[in-house]
Amino acid sequence: MEVKDYKSRIFLFGHPTSASSLLKQMLANHPQLDVLVDSFQEAYAIGPEKLERRDNGDAYYSEARRQANRVETYQKAFDRLHMSMTRAEQQGKRPFFTEDAYVVFRPDVTSANLDLDLPLTTIPTPVIMTSKTMPTNYRCPLRASNTPRSSDSPLFTATFPIFHPITEGLGIHTIESRSPNANPTVLPDAFLTSMTPICLIRHPARTFPSLYRAAHLNLHGSEFSIMASLRWCKLLVDWYNVTTGTKPIVLDETDLIHEPATITKLCRALSLDESGLQTSGDAMPQAEIGEQDAMTPATNATIQTSNGAEPSPKRDDEIDIDEEVKGWRKEFGVDTAETIKNLVVGAMHDYSYLRQRAIK
Repeated sequence: MEVKDYKSRIFLFGHPTSASSLLKQMLANHPQLDVLVDSFQEAYAIGPEKLERRDNGDAYYSEARRQANRVETYQKAFDRLHMSMTRAEQQGKRPFFTEDAYVVFRPDVTSANLDLDLPLTTIPTPVIMTSKTMPTNYRCPLRASNTPRSSDSPLFTATFPIFHPITEGLGIHTIESRSPNANPTVLPDAFLTSMTPICLIRHPARTFPSLYRAAHLNLHGSEFSIMASLRWCKLLVDWYNVTTGTKPIVLDETDLIHEPATITKLCRALSLDESGLQTSGDAMPQAEIGEQDAMTPATNATIQTSNGAEPSPKRDDEIDIDEEVKGWRKEFGVDTAETIKNLVVGAMHDYSYLRQRAIK
């Protein structure tokens, strides 16, 4: 049985250390879902269109990883993702795709929102071609012989070469000319509107210290500012609301951990059978856990073990930032603690905005 309702596709977007691994683990073996492993991370960080602004650049990644992904583009990642979705639907399952929102954001939008001095000619915007955006006179000389020519999906699955509109003359919306309601990502409108969107958030006072511990980034560098922001989630939620009329489902990690009714409400909103979830009572083998978000031990304990471990009694929305800073000073030093505090305070407006829209 094929899935004909393309809104049955699910797009979970969030930010680093927002506990997306936890939710994926809970849904991993659900009989109605195919939790996809496809990602744009390698295109973002390593490929020829890389958008990452990490200070030490490629030196952060192993030579093997750089070589394996040196030709990875957003188009290639998109084509693989779309074929995975089509395959899942042909098997009667609902595709479930997750990505950190900043990874698929246009560099001009990122720069404008962080006041970064990054001219468009320095970081071109990757363009993902679809049947709806291809020039009418365009011919594809590089179509792979084994690539499907069509599918039941509203998007094509063939692979097309990347175009940089700055250099190829296909036209680009600059920061000044782009509509305020324009899609802020490099993903096609038709792709985004074919999905049921879920935004997963976590309190900045939990997220940013975890990110600093895990990511080995310069706190004052551009990349940390990009990763340590909930702005991308907010912009994507707003785009869905204003442009498509779709109200994204917003989940807060603290509710996911502390309020059992939250996952029940999520399942109802997605028309999922709650009995298909992997719960805290099911032990998960270490080999299946894979790469984790830098989450608290309490968060990990809810899904990875069955030893009765309980999460911290303090909810994230009960956090006292000044009290947290005292611990950061001991762990990171005074200067670093103050920098993290400033980032947290600066992100609280976006967090509160999204928090107000979260499933309660």
